[in-house]
Amino acid sequence: MTRRPRIALYQDYVHSTAGMHDALAAHGCNVVPIDAAQIITNGIDADALAMPGGADLYYCEKLNGAGNATIRAFVEAGGGYLGICAGAYYACRSLEWNSGEITGPRELALIDAHAYGPLTQYMEGIDRSWCGAAPITTAYGETFRSGYIAGPVFQDIRGEADVLAHYAEGPAVIARGRVILSSPHIEYTGTRFLATRYSHKNPSAAHERHVGEILRIHDAAQREFFDFVLKRLINGA
Repeated sequence: MTRRPRIALYQDYVHSTAGMHDALAAHGCNVVPIDAAQIITNGIDADALAMPGGADLYYCEKLNGAGNATIRAFVEAGGGYLGICAGAYYACRSLEWNSGEITGPRELALIDAHAYGPLTQYMEGIDRSWCGAAPITTAYGETFRSGYIAGPVFQDIRGEADVLAHYAEGPAVIARGRVILSSPHIEYTGTRFLATRYSHKNPSAAHERHVGEILRIHDAAQREFFDFVLKRLINGA
């Protein structure tokens, strides 16, 4: 019987991790929840740590210091790290947000890169829905639309790093060994995105339905790329 990769999925109790959990499980992973207190007290008993999207200042508040030291030691000992959107820029050396509120250095810095965002051309608007369907081109030459929710583009990458996918504006998914940082929500299919949308009190409902319909056309390509990323996460370069 093939052993299922064990992925510790970080939860901050502010943002839902259901989408990431279901995507990892659908690709054959054994997903276990983990929070900041568990990381600091018990370490990370898994093949990889997954940091989902959300807002990384919540991560900074709980993990700066002892938590990040544990994550860094886990990675240096051979563990994997998958960061999506906020989980990606959290693991860069610095973030520049165009309105400034969250701009600054980041302590974890698993990849020596500067994250810049958001890419407003893929959003309805900075004061509207942040969701979009951004074209990305993979390292194996396929172009498809991936879910975008105000993620960064990676700039000024120093040292070793592979570009696994890129926007027209620059790197969208980068990797160093088993550390993988993804700006777009490569875990989300269009089908899943549509299932999580509501019209109630949502002035952007029509926009988001349109985004979901575009993404759904690319579901097969999205699954293929997420599988490609997970193989790198588990097996390394």
